[in-house]
Amino acid sequence: YVPDNRALFVIGGMWIGAAEGALTGLYVEQALTATVPARQATVMRPALPAHLERPKLSVQLNGAFAGSLPGIVVGTTAAALLSHHAPTYGRVALIQSAAVGGAVTGSLAAVALKWKVFTWQTESVDSAGNPSLANASVLDLALPAMIGLNVGLAAGLLGAYLPDQSRYGPSWKRIALIDLAAGAGALAAGIGACVADDAGCLTTTPQSRARSRTASMALVGGAVGLLSGILLTRNVDTSTADTSDAPPPPSVAILPVPQSGGRVTPMLSAFGVF
Repeated sequence: YVPDNRALFVIGGMWIGAAEGALTGLYVEQALTATVPARQATVMRPALPAHLERPKLSVQLNGAFAGSLPGIVVGTTAAALLSHHAPTYGRVALIQSAAVGGAVTGSLAAVALKWKVFTWQTESVDSAGNPSLANASVLDLALPAMIGLNVGLAAGLLGAYLPDQSRYGPSWKRIALIDLAAGAGALAAGIGACVADDAGCLTTTPQSRARSRTASMALVGGAVGLLSGILLTRNVDTSTADTSDAPPPPSVAILPVPQSGGRVTPMLSAFGVF
């Protein structure tokens, strides 16, 4: 039998190690193959100068796959060896929640700040001079996501191990509710910003300005949702504890009561705390 908190701790080490390795391999592969021969121009994918060409998608994914293999091995092994130090179930959920939130925040921050890690990530233009996404890819966010993942992981570990370990800490239900609030806030704010900037986000190919504004508003909405979730769920664990510690309700039963002469008389009885 493996306790739930230790099992979740090992699972967390497994996927975090795989994500760390994949993002690292992806970034290294991008850095090593940043300059490739220029491809032929097409209507959908205008040609860029040779020094701005991005590595092929298959090459980048090869790097991510190669990096994920040692990452998952190291992460699973380290988590299994340290599982006897795993905190409570809710605090393990907090660690993984912070890691995911950090990766998403790092990616959104890179888009909001228009951070281009490599020169070939420069936005291109088509033959008519309009912005084109031919040279844009979600894989460009490998380094920002990896930085955010590590920052979130560190914050989650501090939040799980620094408080008093004699207390149970937040439950996994509260962590899930807070995550939903943060995600809903980020999604609502991002969609609202995109709809408000209809000319640069919806009716045409999204421009850098529109993407930056949308990402910035998503970060703000996520922060508001996070704070709201923390405040609105502050009594979730308290109500759960009060319910579990409440006395059982009274119960009614019929008991045989011996009488003189060897006779038995049924009597109605009640048990419980009134």
